[in-house]
Amino acid sequence: MQIMLKIMKKFFLFAFLCLVAFTSCANGANNEKKKASADNGQMASLVSDFDQKDGFHVVRIGSLGTSIAKSIMRRAAKEDNDVQLVSNIAEGIDKLVVIEFGDASASDKESFRVRLQDCLRSSELLLEAKDGGDKVSIYGVASDDASIIRDFIFYVPSEDAVVCMFGSVSMDAVGKLIEANY
Repeated sequence: MQIMLKIMKKFFLFAFLCLVAFTSCANGANNEKKKASADNGQMASLVSDFDQKDGFHVVRIGSLGTSIAKSIMRRAAKEDNDVQLVSNIAEGIDKLVVIEFGDASASDKESFRVRLQDCLRSSELLLEAKDGGDKVSIYGVASDDASIIRDFIFYVPSEDAVVCMFGSVSMDAVGKLIEANY
């Protein structure tokens, strides 16, 4: 569980830093046909098909859990400006799913990866970064003006981990957080 939290924390901040760079590039891009984000139903089906298999560890936080977390963050934000900035970003997140499958059999891992790639075909690759042997791919959909990104999927193949954040995030809120901390 600590590994998943560490991965989530590390890549959440990393993703937002990179998405600011993405936003500046996306503002100049052509408005092509909109792609839909990875369908929640597709991801839900994928997760439910694998969560009972040996070696797969799944954490789901639904709308009730995210609402409670956002409420706690809003209370904490009254005393801490940084928490306020993070709270503004998190407001649009409706649910969270974390899948870790490092202990799964080779055939189950491969089967999961193939199905995951099928799900990701309906999303845009927002960012792919490599750090040593680690690679992070971040998928989602940007609004036409790139001011909103929705339905993030972070895929870290070297860690056999997927983090899905369903909802939307304002890039203005991300920019304010980055300005306050860097």
